[in-house]
Amino acid sequence: YREIWSFYNTGATAEVDSLLGVKYILSKTDLSRQKGYPLLTQVDDVGVYQNTNALPLAMLADPQITEVSMGKKDYFALHNEIWSGICGEETQVLSPANQDSIALINLEKSTDAAGNVVYRKIDTAQEACLRYEITVTQQMPLYFYFSAPSTQNVTLRINGEDRGAYFDVYRWDISCAGTYQPGDTVSIDLIPGAHTMTVRESYFYYEDLQALTAATQSIQDSYAVVNKQSSSHLTGEITAQKNGYLFYCLPYFRIHGFLHHFLRNADTHSF
Repeated sequence: YREIWSFYNTGATAEVDSLLGVKYILSKTDLSRQKGYPLLTQVDDVGVYQNTNALPLAMLADPQITEVSMGKKDYFALHNEIWSGICGEETQVLSPANQDSIALINLEKSTDAAGNVVYRKIDTAQEACLRYEITVTQQMPLYFYFSAPSTQNVTLRINGEDRGAYFDVYRWDISCAGTYQPGDTVSIDLIPGAHTMTVRESYFYYEDLQALTAATQSIQDSYAVVNKQSSSHLTGEITAQKNGYLFYCLPYFRIHGFLHHFLRNADTHSF
């Protein structure tokens, strides 16, 4: 896990950090700008940042949380549904960004039998790229994700800057393109290393950090009181202010794995 966790936060949104209860992050990236995290201290080129919106280990979630379907292809829309399910009302911490154009540079496209779009180099001796352009409308972090049927040899480039591999076993996730001023144009290139590249869907979203803060503040009364008994033993207690499910913010679980008991208004539960 050490090797995998060294890649954490290369693409995670602030709302994912909060959902998983991640309170502190070591990063070489300026997270005060990207995610609004205050910088606590700096050691050489590594900053220690605090996520003040991190959810606790356990809390009460609205019964609406059971209606969330994990089968959505659009992960951003799925995350909005999870937050809406926790809060019990429509919550949009991520909002769609309009894609203005797609340019095929030294590429031609076709569709395979599975319905995937296949891009093939015209001149195999020259660089080719699939270029997405977005005109920024919100001064918020801009995130994106591309889906594909399998890993591929593809390089990611943003506004001409090389961002390394994409569709790679260690780098195929939601990624941040940066924060820009309204009216700025952002170009995101996918550069095939082989003669062909296959892409299914593309998604572009802004993250509304103010909406995230409002969401976490609206549910603070539902937080459980957690006590440390030892380095490997935690206990807690929660009194339900309304009907809902006890929700555990534990990483690497599917949504049904987060839920435990159904609690009714005024019930007290210990764990």
